Amino acid sequence: MNILNVTRVFPSDDWYVGEHSHTCYELHVIPGGEGFVNIEGHDLHVRGGQFYITAPYVKHTQRVLQSNPMGEYCLRWELLAPTDDSPGIQEESDEYRILKKYFSRCYPNTFEDAYRMDKKFERIFAELDRPRAGSRLRVQAILIDIMVDVLQSLHSYGEESVPRNQKQTEEERRLNRIMEFIQKEHHRPITAEEVSRIFFLCPRQINRLLRKRWNCTLGELVTRHRLEEAISLLRQSAMTVEEIALRCGFTSRYYMYEVFRKHGYSTPGNIRRAGL
Repeated sequence: MNILNVTRVFPSDDWYVGEHSHTCYELHVIPGGEGFVNIEGHDLHVRGGQFYITAPYVKHTQRVLQSNPMGEYCLRWELLAPTDDSPGIQEESDEYRILKKYFSRCYPNTFEDAYRMDKKFERIFAELDRPRAGSRLRVQAILIDIMVDVLQSLHSYGEESVPRNQKQTEEERRLNRIMEFIQKEHHRPITAEEVSRIFFLCPRQINRLLRKRWNCTLGELVTRHRLEEAISLLRQSAMTVEEIALRCGFTSRYYMYEVFRKHGYSTPGNIRRAGL
């Protein structure tokens, strides 16, 4: 796990965050008040003493109950998926299985803050607001403690608490999030290692899911999307071939020509002329 940052939101009766998503995981701890969260179309009523989690590329909105506005502590982190040849030890293997089994389907749900993580966040910001010798180490220790609380809460949540229809759609949600990631990031290099880190699946698992759904690997799916985007721009935009190549994630127009030829398409120039 790679912890990125912590933030806090003070209660305000006009606090509202429209639909958005992140490339990391987020822990939202509610110390008091009430509010409403919509996660992938599911409405949740949240209150003080609860927490919820959002995963990468999971869309969500947040707003307070104006008569009793909630505050929030937020912790963002990345999960580093093990590679196919990771040696590991037994404890790491057990943690990985717990995370894989429960973590990706902990939404859209709320959980009781049985470990009083809100108090631990208070200690973190007390150290950050008035830093002193050892504050950095103390904050790191508290953050690790909070992540252990999260893991134990999810482990206690258990298999039996996952609704049947949610189990059936878990694979579909993963595929949709991977496709959304490709659509947003195809203009730059995308590696299997990066996708593994974001979606907590090793490259072999990702390619197995993609072959099952679209009969292709991650690299092939990225190339397919770039080709579709390039052809659409050639037919409908006034951008130059060089601009289209860079916009769609090809390193140059010459490489785009090569990819077009490899996949049995006519040249970009011919496609543009045919579309006019």
